[in-house]
Amino acid sequence: MLAMKLYSLASKSLFKHILKRRFYGALIKQLRKIERRNNMKIILDAGHGYNTPGKRTPDNIREWTLNNKVANYIEEYLRGYNVEIIRTDDKSGNIDVSLAERRNKTNSIFPNLFISIHHNALTGNWGNHSGIEVYSHTLGTLEDVKFANLVSKKMSEKIGLPNRGSKKAQYYVLGCKPGITAILCEGGFMDSTIDYKIITTEDGQRKYAQAVAYGVIEYLGLIKNENSQPQANEQKELYKVKITTPVLRIRKDPNINSNITGKVFKNQVYTIVAEENGWGKLKSGAGWIYLSYTTRNINSSINPIKNNKFNVKVKKKRAMVRCQPNSKANLAGSRELHFGDVFIATDIVKGENVNGNNLWYKSAKGNYVWSGGLNRI
Repeated sequence: MLAMKLYSLASKSLFKHILKRRFYGALIKQLRKIERRNNMKIILDAGHGYNTPGKRTPDNIREWTLNNKVANYIEEYLRGYNVEIIRTDDKSGNIDVSLAERRNKTNSIFPNLFISIHHNALTGNWGNHSGIEVYSHTLGTLEDVKFANLVSKKMSEKIGLPNRGSKKAQYYVLGCKPGITAILCEGGFMDSTIDYKIITTEDGQRKYAQAVAYGVIEYLGLIKNENSQPQANEQKELYKVKITTPVLRIRKDPNINSNITGKVFKNQVYTIVAEENGWGKLKSGAGWIYLSYTTRNINSSINPIKNNKFNVKVKKKRAMVRCQPNSKANLAGSRELHFGDVFIATDIVKGENVNGNNLWYKSAKGNYVWSGGLNRI
């Protein structure tokens, strides 16, 4: 009889203990969920490294270069939102961080989202295949699939390439801890004559990034911080240009002998952030293009030069100010600029081609100075 009573008391005590553990366990789990929502984190992963074998376009543009640009743009578009962004790749591209290291870092941080940025390839030879894909893990959750569907739809609509669907695969980096929503994006084919013209341009890369960023904002319900300020290292946008030649090479430096870093194509529009000797620096960081083969896109200009004055500094021994954009035109009041002098311009126009450069700076008074050896400040 005593044994029965003791057993009954023990059972009740054990039952209470189990209930207590379950209650507090559920409470702690819920509090952790709330904490994750209030301290949201995203892992961005630019796939591969600069020297990863085989990962490049048929004309040798590295996949990592494309992946990194898109990842950087995603960071830019999410700047100021209530989320912390962490990268698992080496942003210099010098090291191809191992898949195990990427996944281990992700699991240790335990972010809300893991997004790996890639570009596709079929055979490595040019073809007319085309489209975007977004993957979740074969053993992933419904949330993985939900997010992949959302992003694949936005990518197709934004970039303008066919949606090859939200797919599943056992990619190692997607094998994160349960609770981490993980996807891998393929933003077009590097060996496609169709996709190449989009994915190698700043416009195409930004559209890819916007699609992913907007998907993140919608999925997580992110809120823009009203007090967010522009970053100190943000480049000032000067204007946009439209390419007028079928193919224009991008150079690492503003020099015809500089290394080629990519190509742009006719009718595509790019943002210029700096000028030097008739060359324009692309906002994407891809390099410099020769502005003689472009026209100013006034309608989309962020800072239309026709309505603004800007300073140009002489970086050579002397520069002549003329009445027309021609080296044989009359001098404007016998005016001559010397090293360090500043010319106040309102526009850039095409004139006489001098040493392969036909761009001239124009003042409000209608005077002209050849752009060679002058830098905008």
